[in-house]
Amino acid sequence: MCAIVDRNFITWLQGWITWFSWIALLTGITNISANVTTVIVQANYTGWEPQTWQTVLIMYAFLFALGTLNMFGFWLIPYIELLAGLLHVLLWIVFAIVLLTLAPRHSSSFVFLEKANMSGWMDDFTSFNLGIVLVTWGFVGFDAVAHISEVSSFRLHYRLI
Repeated sequence: MCAIVDRNFITWLQGWITWFSWIALLTGITNISANVTTVIVQANYTGWEPQTWQTVLIMYAFLFALGTLNMFGFWLIPYIELLAGLLHVLLWIVFAIVLLTLAPRHSSSFVFLEKANMSGWMDDFTSFNLGIVLVTWGFVGFDAVAHISEVSSFRLHYRLI
């Protein structure tokens, strides 16, 4: 335990860190969703080259749609979450079956010993780090916010901020 003076400062600091974590998670997920959307559009329209301003507009559209849903359609959110959970489980089973039955097979030496860098980066180190950052950030970012918020007293944080 720490002194009361230190406890107040640490609680104040934790409130700001929690707030910043929520904002960072929101902007990161919005950016990734916009980038995935531009990649899907580019895959379907091969002549189209995405511009940065288009990604920003897609991010604004996502934020507007989600903000509107949270303000006016909040009663729909439990049903959307239930549907998303069911689709995650069902589509995981479908994709696993399809990939296990139709995907080409490789030897174990290819899987564990060969490098296949098709990212466009010449340096394998850069390619690996950019490829793993999404997986790492998605898990660590969400997990950190969940753990911080479950041990926090929200009224105290907002009063201190």
